[in-house]
Amino acid sequence: MINEEKMVFLHRSLNRVFALPISRSTFREIQNAVLHAAHGNKDEGNAIFECLLSGEYKEFPGSKPVEKDLKKIIEEFSVKAWVAKDVFEKGEFISLITSDIVNHPNHFVFSNRIRRVDGQEIQFVTDLESTIQLLHHFLGRLQEAHKFDNAKKGLKDHQKEISALKGKIDEVLSAK
Repeated sequence: MINEEKMVFLHRSLNRVFALPISRSTFREIQNAVLHAAHGNKDEGNAIFECLLSGEYKEFPGSKPVEKDLKKIIEEFSVKAWVAKDVFEKGEFISLITSDIVNHPNHFVFSNRIRRVDGQEIQFVTDLESTIQLLHHFLGRLQEAHKFDNAKKGLKDHQKEISALKGKIDEVLSAK
């Protein structure tokens, strides 16, 4: 049964987990902290973990005596747990891409930043030629993906976005 002592232990454990930056192992650390606080009771641990990830308190056997404590833990750590899950599942995927135009005396260049879901950032500079090279590369990846059945559905799902890109390229080509 969940008790106040377990909730205090879980709160301290989660504070320790989130004292460091979120990494791919953080999600596993959260799972371990919850299971350890539940003293190995998988049903209890899973119920607490589900509340933490959903961000919503759900009553389950034994949770009523510590409802206030559990709600506090959910409020404090739910978003962080959700981010940790996202980093665990998709840490190396792109989260954000930004570019700025930089005026160099002899070149027109872009300063580009890519941030991954796990927070890592990559910065690189491109000129017009290398930007076109990137477009060629990624268009080639889309063409390559079209050869695989499991990617065709994804391409179909994004057909509007791909058509919008085609329209933007047409605008660039027709600009005077």
